[in-house]
Amino acid sequence: MAVRFRKSFKLMPGVKLNVGKRGISTTVGVRGFSVNTSKRGSYMNVGIPGTGLSTRAKIAGSAQQSHTQKPPRVLNSSFKAVGKMLYILAALLTLWLSAQVNSDMAPPVSLAIIIALVVIRFNSKAHKAKQQVKIAEKFCQVQQYPEALTYLTQAYDTYPVVGIKHDIDYLTQMTQP
Repeated sequence: MAVRFRKSFKLMPGVKLNVGKRGISTTVGVRGFSVNTSKRGSYMNVGIPGTGLSTRAKIAGSAQQSHTQKPPRVLNSSFKAVGKMLYILAALLTLWLSAQVNSDMAPPVSLAIIIALVVIRFNSKAHKAKQQVKIAEKFCQVQQYPEALTYLTQAYDTYPVVGIKHDIDYLTQMTQP
């Protein structure tokens, strides 16, 4: 029989300290949206309170991982997590709207929300940077690191993300004689 232990302490409104069998973590946020950080990494939690509908995605790696010991993870996981969260949130919002408003109004409102999210995402700096990162990833696969470094630098200039900076540092070391 497995034994579990978990206790949560409210430090202040919106901030909790969680203690469990595996260690300590902190949660910052409100019902429906929070970020949890522990030695295993950071996770974003999104849901609709009271419905039982929620999702969780990893947004940052663990502090124990050494980035220089691994090959560059060019396609940053935060891009993927935020993109998935937007679409899952749109789906959850659509379900919630369907239950709340007149059934005749729900489809047009839901469609408008989804279209707005798609337009915002594809016009964002993050999307443009992601495209540059994908090109850099292809150059890394064929070991053309100087070209990959050029595209990663452009991506970082467009949308500064810590993961891209780590990849730039790694590739800089790889390209130096």
